[in-house]
Amino acid sequence: MVGVLRIATYDEVDPEQVMLLNLICFGWPMSPEAAGLMRRFDRRTSDYLGVYALDDSGRPVSQVIVLHIETKTRDGVEKVAGVAGVGTLPGHSRRGLSTALMKKAHELTRDRGMRLSILLTSASLVAHEMYTKLGYTRIATFDRGIKRLTKVKPQRSNVKLRKFKLDDAEPLDRAFASQTKDCLGFVCRQPKFLAMKVRSHQSSAEKIEVASMGRRIVGYARVDSDKDRVEVEELVAIDDSARHAILDAIERKSKAKWIVCSALCDRRLSSLYESRRFRIYEPGWGRVMVACVDGSLSGEEMAKLYGVGDGRFIIYASDTF
Repeated sequence: MVGVLRIATYDEVDPEQVMLLNLICFGWPMSPEAAGLMRRFDRRTSDYLGVYALDDSGRPVSQVIVLHIETKTRDGVEKVAGVAGVGTLPGHSRRGLSTALMKKAHELTRDRGMRLSILLTSASLVAHEMYTKLGYTRIATFDRGIKRLTKVKPQRSNVKLRKFKLDDAEPLDRAFASQTKDCLGFVCRQPKFLAMKVRSHQSSAEKIEVASMGRRIVGYARVDSDKDRVEVEELVAIDDSARHAILDAIERKSKAKWIVCSALCDRRLSSLYESRRFRIYEPGWGRVMVACVDGSLSGEEMAKLYGVGDGRFIIYASDTF
């Protein structure tokens, strides 16, 4: 680690330099205002936000962001560290900075009484090898599916779609709880979760399609689109009938040639899409990986804790970090 004096937390570094680091590494700036919104609205934000390796001028050149996230296991609710935003400035790579920061994050995780650290990555990234060496093991993948949209005569539907409003958050919380009641993993959302995501600028209200039947809100879809494809990043509803109805409405509304389902980490949703003639590609490149930072659990024990073998583990796009 040539030229690195110390490791510091977010509040000990220049936030504008952090913004520049994120802009260079990820293409988006984590501004001081964005960090403030996370701390104000998102309960998952850790007390120290992130750890940074500093060069001899005190400039942050490598970063690891850490969230504290409540997850549901077979044993009940367990708070875990959620590792995100792992990046190093050009010219400082291959010096062990990310490894040192990950080990520091593990130390802080243990200090706060947590034993598990979870991260989301891709098998195609160089960092995947580092995570494996640090003891992370895969417990799930993010898969994708695709279907060609055919021109059909529009049918009358009892489901109406409209853009998300902050007042929709509570009924959508209930729809999520209904859909995930028997699942494990990332199902412990804070109240008015989607409103939090919008207020903290982590999600756009324009991409959330709220579905209603009459005056009753029955679910939502997080949707992105262009002229060639409409992409369903997340689908949540009170039952399978409502989920099918929401997809029907999206397909009728779209003028694209293809419909894509992405960020799939729920076997039941994958089966639903397959029943609609989507071609599901699995396992995808996206990975959910977990490590036990105190050494008390093996990979097999962690998978069992989250019900991976029987398909109970889930994480949806809005819960990623």
